[in-house]
Amino acid sequence: MSGAGASSTPENSVINQTVITIFTILNVWFGDGNGMVSQAQVAQASSDRVQTDRLAAQVLAAETRGTTLLAEKKQLLNRYERQLQEVDRLKRRRASWRRDRLLRKQLADSHRIARKLGGLDKRLRTLQKRIRSLRGKLLASATTELGKSPTRPRRARLIAWRDRARLFLRPRSKRIILPDSTVDPLADPEDLEEQATQLRQTEKRLAREIANLKSRAQRFRRMVRLRRLRARASMLRRIEPNRPRRSTARLSADRNQATGGAGAGLSSEDSSPTPNDDFSDPSAGSNLVVVLANVVNSAALTALRRARTSNDPLFKARAADSARKQVKARLERLRAQRKRIRRRARSLRRRR
Repeated sequence: MSGAGASSTPENSVINQTVITIFTILNVWFGDGNGMVSQAQVAQASSDRVQTDRLAAQVLAAETRGTTLLAEKKQLLNRYERQLQEVDRLKRRRASWRRDRLLRKQLADSHRIARKLGGLDKRLRTLQKRIRSLRGKLLASATTELGKSPTRPRRARLIAWRDRARLFLRPRSKRIILPDSTVDPLADPEDLEEQATQLRQTEKRLAREIANLKSRAQRFRRMVRLRRLRARASMLRRIEPNRPRRSTARLSADRNQATGGAGAGLSSEDSSPTPNDDFSDPSAGSNLVVVLANVVNSAALTALRRARTSNDPLFKARAADSARKQVKARLERLRAQRKRIRRRARSLRRRR
């Protein structure tokens, strides 16, 4: 028995040592592999962060340069206007050697400033193209980095950069031009059909704006409802201070949607970037005011302008509803007129 036990002990020790060696090798292999993967991921994330920060710094520097050039252009324009006024004043004076000398000097200065303005406009156009390219790269880089679960402060900054770049890269808003809807008694059927086609295209744009205004009004009214619910909840907490309060992720999400989440979407929909006169302020123009300038009346346009700077979501919703009703009425009139034009074209064809 003792011999058997002595002979089995070395075998067990060899087996245990072999197992430990195998596990050590596996641990080294898989552990180093995971470490290498994690290090590669960290290096990639650091590279993405550096690239995004570099693009954001370049965009900021280019915007600052554009603002400086715009200020310089404004000063040159003021000087140019004063010189033109001086030229007009000298031309009205009686002809003399002194007047001609001053006139030649003012004309030469005005031509020199005009050449400077031309060069400055060229530089501004080139800078605008560069800023647009940088914003596109910043949008792609920020979107890529957002997909890699950054920290909360970094995520907030990336979202701000992404939304700002996306806002500037939006296509410029185009005003809806209402075509002539009168029925010409001397028009040919082909001309009437072309007129009806133009009316049909305008009807599609008006229908899209109606849907847009409806969704805006619904969103603003939902904000009003959430604010009322939050005010009611705070009032109940003040009335019953001893009652235990439970906060859930759903309530915090609703709170963020009612405050920051909904508010962040307002600036991106109510504004559009100007193409040549602004580099750092995307809220220079109002999208709806530009698009609906020929569709709604002046009162509705004034309400939309005020809603753009108002903090009251109920006022924004009412302005959107008022504009939507007018756009809908305009759409119905154009639709009825288009049907009348098509009937006129069909009747003329039957007469042939």
